[in-house]
Amino acid sequence: MHFGVKLLGLSIVLWQCTPIDNTERTVLLQPEHFPVVEINDAYPITPDLVDLGKRLFFENILSSDSSISCGTCHKQEFAFADNRNISPGVHGNLGTRNAQALQNLSWAKTFFRDGTIKSLHLVSLAPLDTDFEMNMTHLEMLDRLNKHEAYPKLFQEVFNEPISEKNTVYALVGFMRTLISHQSPYDAFVTGDSSALSDSQLRGLSLFNGKALCSTCHVGINFSDESYHNIGLHEMYPDNGRQRFTFDPNDAGKFKTPNLRNVAVTAPYMHNSQFHSLEEVIEHYNKGGENHPMKDPRVQSLNLSQNEKSDLLNFLKSLTDSSFLTNPSFAP
Repeated sequence: MHFGVKLLGLSIVLWQCTPIDNTERTVLLQPEHFPVVEINDAYPITPDLVDLGKRLFFENILSSDSSISCGTCHKQEFAFADNRNISPGVHGNLGTRNAQALQNLSWAKTFFRDGTIKSLHLVSLAPLDTDFEMNMTHLEMLDRLNKHEAYPKLFQEVFNEPISEKNTVYALVGFMRTLISHQSPYDAFVTGDSSALSDSQLRGLSLFNGKALCSTCHVGINFSDESYHNIGLHEMYPDNGRQRFTFDPNDAGKFKTPNLRNVAVTAPYMHNSQFHSLEEVIEHYNKGGENHPMKDPRVQSLNLSQNEKSDLLNFLKSLTDSSFLTNPSFAP
């Protein structure tokens, strides 16, 4: 299934047009049914930059014991999420939260489950120097890259300058910006293919936007309001979510509304991997969650029938973009 797309760069041109000089053009595709997003990166996102960023994304020497890469925890078949409860870092160290999917990142306003980071460029740096993830100092990263047999030449060819922290980050970000999911059956439906969704999925869409109250938070092209909510996972939260960042008691147990694209393949669910199936997630919301003083009032008993729960599940499955999960250009 193919949709018309646009190229984003210093100007917006149709992808069918003859590309301008390689030093200026970009390989970022913007689906026509997505909002226009302006990219103001310091370097043009060229094919060579993306290729370098992909190589770095799957590069183990960026971890202190050379055992893992970004791609170790962000796997394409799971929409660049992880199917493990908590992804192990160097030396098998564990953090506290489930690895999130990486998709349509240029349309996100904040990152991480508590919104502590507002820049995609900082997202690529944070795992590097986190002790339970890659545990790599920036100076050690630069030293390893400069001593590598290939990277000094590649960086010079792409950036016309030596390896630096800045251009390493922009290479990683350039690749991550290309991870765009936009060809699910749902996308086909909203762009005019009335047969793309089954009758059950259409009923599920109606429930999603109505009785099930999903769309009160899951909105937009990423199905996220970019805000933070306590959904009643616990009466007492071991991980207080956004409160750890804001220190505001009103933020206790609040986490960012997740992107629902490809949600059928991104189990386990919730920040702590509490649920291992979408059926469990739906049942949690159907029951109205646990009591917590900061629980969002929209999380309430829904009284969905078994057929309604099945229809809602089938709609969520319509958000799966198989071309995104198998696109060879994203593979190492």
